[in-house]
Amino acid sequence: MEATPAGDARTRVLTRHAATVGTPHVIVNAPGRVNLIGEHTDYNDGYVAPVALAMGTTVAASRITGDHLRVTAAGFGDTVINLADPMRDVPEWAQHIAGCVAVCAHHGKDVVASALTIDTDLPVGAGVSSSAALEIAVLSALASLAGHEITPTAIARLAQKVENDWVGVPSGIMDPLVIAGARAGHVMVIDCADLTMTHTPINDDITIAVLDTGTRRRLADGAYGDRRDACERAAATLGVASLRTADLDAVNTLSDPLLRRRARHVVTENARVHQLMAAVADGDTATMRAVMAAGHASLRDDFEVSSPALDAIVTSAVAAPGCVGARMTGGGFAGCAVALVHREATAAFTTAVLDGYASGDHRARVWCGPPAAGVTIST
Repeated sequence: MEATPAGDARTRVLTRHAATVGTPHVIVNAPGRVNLIGEHTDYNDGYVAPVALAMGTTVAASRITGDHLRVTAAGFGDTVINLADPMRDVPEWAQHIAGCVAVCAHHGKDVVASALTIDTDLPVGAGVSSSAALEIAVLSALASLAGHEITPTAIARLAQKVENDWVGVPSGIMDPLVIAGARAGHVMVIDCADLTMTHTPINDDITIAVLDTGTRRRLADGAYGDRRDACERAAATLGVASLRTADLDAVNTLSDPLLRRRARHVVTENARVHQLMAAVADGDTATMRAVMAAGHASLRDDFEVSSPALDAIVTSAVAAPGCVGARMTGGGFAGCAVALVHREATAAFTTAVLDGYASGDHRARVWCGPPAAGVTIST
């Protein structure tokens, strides 16, 4: 089993910031997230059921003089972002950070000159929302330094605009919202039409396992946007505002087979969110297993965002001791799967997954733990 202990990023950030800047004025920890069910439903005004992870991104921030942000990011390097023109000449790795400055300015929120030190325990590009964790952490730090109070929903909307308007990824609201508003020990069900949130406790006997295939993808490469466009075209053909209100019988009449598959996934996935949460509330592990299996099959066959590596690690997981259910998670094409596991079987489960997973030269990693809290800010 390979795991990164929670809190390592915070320790590294504080050490580096103290050595190069001084005592930080604010420290922000933003978790990653994994989605139990409800994939590619958020931008269709549907339902999602994510949890926050113990792993996350830490930002230490201090006010400085000048008209810029001075950024140090572990594994990437240093850069300076001009507050008046944040996207100018910014390196690719810093686009999310510069986008946070740009979106604040666009929405009338002052940003003060600051030094930011950033590190993360999250695997980048693995489908556990490392980009949204970075955005929520940076936006929270900038808001705190400037004296702004922002609700979880408001800061999640700003982070979504960073992705959509400045980075170029047409992502939904789920990732930033769970990172901003999750509760420890709970699954957070979000109605993405009105952003109402329901927090459902998960049995202490069940833990969350994140299964990293070792493969990576970029959401900005077009495949994610193609799926969203297909959903919008399907909704328009059906005469509904979004697939949230589409009827499965009507979906099955779509003449375009690609639109029919994409829409069928969204409609059935929304139903699976309610089915899984009812099973979680009742402790019905047989239904949890069946719903997660159906979700993976739908993502693989109808939405076509799985991969050989994701299929292989899910197959390994469901055969492992203590597994309640497993499926791919995140935008797809590569990255991670998620499993629900009986807590007492965590070690045996992890060993079996790592031994059973085979996908070329890729090496799997497994992290297990209970749902964590959302972003925390200390001054």
